[in-house]
Amino acid sequence: PSRLKPAILAATAHRIESIRTADTRVLTMELRSLYEHLQAGILELIETLDELRASPDYEVFLFAEKDAAVIDSITAAQREELEKEIEELKAEARAGKREIEELVGSSPF
Repeated sequence: PSRLKPAILAATAHRIESIRTADTRVLTMELRSLYEHLQAGILELIETLDELRASPDYEVFLFAEKDAAVIDSITAAQREELEKEIEELKAEARAGKREIEELVGSSPF
């Protein structure tokens, strides 16, 4: 019995070491997979940031961050452009209506 004890202990120690080695391999594979996943995610975020920084909206954001009045001036300019475009479209619609009246003889609307 006393001779079996060291043999059992040695076998148990060997088994524990093989489990640790297997666990280490699995853990290493899982960590590598996590690392690769994180790396891909970081690259995707960098690309997204590059796209954002290249956009005109980002430029507006930077200007607005320095001076909030920039937003008011940009919206005023956009409002003017839209009002001008609306007037042009109304004029086109009136011209189209007149043309239809001339062709048909009455207003279809």
